[in-house]
Amino acid sequence: MESALGTCVPGFDRRTCGPKGLMVLLIAVSVTSAGAAGRPGFTVALAHVFPQRVVVDGSGNTYVAGTTGAAIPTTPGAFQTTFAPKVCIVSPFPLQCQSAYVMKLDPAGSIVWATYLNGSYGSSATGVAVDSAGDVYITGSTSSADFPLTPGAAFTTGTFNAGFLSNGFIAKLNGSGTGLLYSTLIPDMSPLALAIDAAGSAYVGGFASAGFRTTDGAFEATARNPSQPYSGAVLKLKSDGSALLWSTFLCGTVPLGNGDSPASIAVDGSGNVAVAGFTAASDFPVTPGALEVKPPASKSTYLSVLNPTGSALVFSTYLSDCDNRNPTVRFDPRGGIYVLGEYGRFPVTGEAFQPTAGGPFLAHFSSTGILLYATYLPIQSASGGEDMDLDSAGNLYVVGAGGPGLLTTGGAFQAASAGAVNCYIMKFTPDGQLLGATYLGGSSSDEAAAIAAVGDGSVVVAGITTSSDFPGAGTLAANAPGYGFVTSIFPAVTLQNAASFSSGSIAPGEIVAIRAYGIGPAAGQIAKQAGDESLPVSLAGVTVTFGGVPAPLVYAQDQQINVQVPWEIARRTSVAVQISYQGTVGAVPVPVAAAAPGVFYINNSDGSKNSTANPARSGDFVTLYGTGGGLTDPVGITGAVWPVGAAYPVLREGVTVTVGGASATVLYAGASPLNETGVFQINVMLPGNLPAGTTILKLQTGSTPGIGFPLAVK
Repeated sequence: MESALGTCVPGFDRRTCGPKGLMVLLIAVSVTSAGAAGRPGFTVALAHVFPQRVVVDGSGNTYVAGTTGAAIPTTPGAFQTTFAPKVCIVSPFPLQCQSAYVMKLDPAGSIVWATYLNGSYGSSATGVAVDSAGDVYITGSTSSADFPLTPGAAFTTGTFNAGFLSNGFIAKLNGSGTGLLYSTLIPDMSPLALAIDAAGSAYVGGFASAGFRTTDGAFEATARNPSQPYSGAVLKLKSDGSALLWSTFLCGTVPLGNGDSPASIAVDGSGNVAVAGFTAASDFPVTPGALEVKPPASKSTYLSVLNPTGSALVFSTYLSDCDNRNPTVRFDPRGGIYVLGEYGRFPVTGEAFQPTAGGPFLAHFSSTGILLYATYLPIQSASGGEDMDLDSAGNLYVVGAGGPGLLTTGGAFQAASAGAVNCYIMKFTPDGQLLGATYLGGSSSDEAAAIAAVGDGSVVVAGITTSSDFPGAGTLAANAPGYGFVTSIFPAVTLQNAASFSSGSIAPGEIVAIRAYGIGPAAGQIAKQAGDESLPVSLAGVTVTFGGVPAPLVYAQDQQINVQVPWEIARRTSVAVQISYQGTVGAVPVPVAAAAPGVFYINNSDGSKNSTANPARSGDFVTLYGTGGGLTDPVGITGAVWPVGAAYPVLREGVTVTVGGASATVLYAGASPLNETGVFQINVMLPGNLPAGTTILKLQTGSTPGIGFPLAVK
């Protein structure tokens, strides 16, 4: 029998056919668009708007929070579209009140929604987070007695002074930015940092006065210096915003005029809470055997980890001396902890990227407080400071300020500083190996405030620029007070699955897109197949090797190269990828996995593409086309096309599929005839009685984590 898919009926005789004439080069080239070399994915610049925090969700949307005294481009229907600033009297000069704001950008950088978050007087936003449902959490401080609150909030009253940000707040906006799911005051606290867990509970660190309310069993029930308005404190808020689950001081005894600054907070999957900040206390709580049990200076950075109930320390240590600079803390995927700290003396380890002092330090601790790795970084500390983030694979991204002459790597977005101070971005592997370094900026001064890692290997950087020629922003007015910017770039040579865009490990035979800058011709070139339909290993002057093995090329352009990973790298744990175009980009180490699947699309049983307008029938079969499924038996030929035959190579890694949580029958998983050998095909019989609508088809190959795709069912 012949179906719309080819020369057999998929799934019924365990044979399979791909769409006739469908070549993967057409799929792979269409997955991304590339512009001129050195052009960012997007830049958004707003006059007098100063981003302070940025975060990215699983779909690549960016959320920016900060403070402004100017108009922001609010959107129709947003929660709060106008703010008429009053004068906040701060002796001896009158000062116009400012407002917290939040905006959401889509993956292309277009504003989806933007809103103020304020009452009649001032507010500021110091933290932002987003959950898996797309709801957005914001923390900060307010001086407005009429700050918007919700019924049932944990705290609805406070002590207000119109000239001072005297009460903290935590608010949760719905995913459309049109309304509050909850909003509560946090009396006697000025929040500085925010994190959320998988259940939607919010964790906040900040400084507090003696009246801050702690809960029963708190690690520190009272401030050590009751007259001190700047004692450190940490809390966990119930997921509906109705009550504190726990709250505690985390402070030492400090004189007036100084204090504790819990500037960064993170939570792991078990509920342990890491806090990094600085303190002027000589008796800040540290644990026995800590790296530093005595303060290195009159002001010192610290790292503390509280248990999931906030009742005790897992460990706590001083780190280094500092100068009122805020460190950043993040958990790695294995429960370890990274700290990026400001200037000071720090005990670097033998594998340090930069063993000599001269910039901030980067330290990696185990979950029990053992120092695993530490290095200095060649970053200047301008007024904006530094920030860091991690991706799901444990790669680390650091941003700060850099002057001329710093190291950049092959394929960098910007190989040299364009001004006196530009943003400077570095990417490290989990073991501290430098993957990439690049500048970002124009001919004046550019300072980063925040960075967020994106699942495709890019980063979003937010900060302030006074450069009229900041990359991607068009022509801006020069000089102070400048513009807030939000920019997306690839900070290092990045390999993405050509179907899912995700970056991380690669698999033998996978079709990947290599993303960097200046790695190919300005005009994209599509490979021409030889008479035997094989792909070339050289295209428009571009060659790529994986561990010395030439890779077949599908497409080459200055910001993107599409290639097949050679089947020959099987059984390696990592491989060096070398790109050559008008010179050689240095070898980039990439981890190798047995499988790293991504799906291009799903076809219904009649061969048409599944969509909400063209759903599949419950109980019928569908066909998945993807790449990164790992080795087949027998193994494919690198750069060749799967032939049509009586029997087809099948995936060696076991394949399981669920649809809407119910098990589905895998009829076939293997080669996709008439497609390049990097493409796999999986035929799946859907469960019966699936509800109509969009559900999630979850695919798992071998030991890889399952990946989900929307499937429309009628």
